[in-house]
Amino acid sequence: MNYLLRNLVLTLVLTLVVVTPVSSFADSKNRVEKEREKIEKRLEKQKEKEEKRSEKLQEKLEKKLNKNKNDDSRRCWNSFFHRVLPFSWLTSNLNNINLDDDCFFGIHKATTTPDITAPTITNITTKTGQKRALILWNTNEKTRGKIYYSTSTPVNIANSSVVSVNKQVLGGKDHYVVLNNLVPGTNYYGIIEAKDKAGNTATSSEFQFITKTATTTTDTLAPNISSTSIVAGTSTIKVLWNTNENATSKVYYSTSTPLNISSASFTQSGTFVTSHNLTIEGLSTSTLYYLVIESSDSSANTATSSQFSLTTSP
Repeated sequence: MNYLLRNLVLTLVLTLVVVTPVSSFADSKNRVEKEREKIEKRLEKQKEKEEKRSEKLQEKLEKKLNKNKNDDSRRCWNSFFHRVLPFSWLTSNLNNINLDDDCFFGIHKATTTPDITAPTITNITTKTGQKRALILWNTNEKTRGKIYYSTSTPVNIANSSVVSVNKQVLGGKDHYVVLNNLVPGTNYYGIIEAKDKAGNTATSSEFQFITKTATTTTDTLAPNISSTSIVAGTSTIKVLWNTNENATSKVYYSTSTPLNISSASFTQSGTFVTSHNLTIEGLSTSTLYYLVIESSDSSANTATSSQFSLTTSP
């Protein structure tokens, strides 16, 4: 700064000497002194401003150091990486500066020890339904996972089914996967594979899970016979009716009453339908016949109608 000041003053003097008469040399000298004072004040203000800026930066640095002293996870603060550290701060804190602190100086970090340890798989839990199974497990580090499963043991990874970890937890420590389209009441065997960021892979021991047996509802209700109609011919009687479910068709007939199903004649169809149509043939003309309808569903639930009668045509 002194060197700059001397040069400025010398330049002013030479200029005034050349362009100013000798008689006004005293006035020129006064002007030079005034200009010199102005320059000195300006440089002094600039110096004070730089010192204040340096002090503020130093305070921020010290606050950051104190705040992050015992917290390695927050020691890197990029806001100071691209600033010039104050010389006064460096000299006053020289004994406390760690030149191997790559984070502080913003240079490339030293090479870390390669990760060659495979992850650990724990807490394998299963929950099954008839067609699905939920598998949960944990790892001691962030991993990506797969599950291999099969109905035979030991599980052959090359030939078994495989499902990747659910995307919601991909790359975490807590994992789950849902297996779909399983067979009810079936034994399954599984193996979990976990791979960390470094490519180290671990596989679990084989575990077993069993899907639930499919539940069936037993049909105990007999069909409902409705909409019965009969048409008489000279030697035939046509009987029609409906049922609320698929059922067989059968009509008992006799000329005596009450009609005895165990000994009466009948005509039948074993087809399961809801609209029934049977014709009784070979009947006597002008004869009163008594009839009973019977229908059975696929669960062998049987319904019989009330007895009704009809006379054949003459």
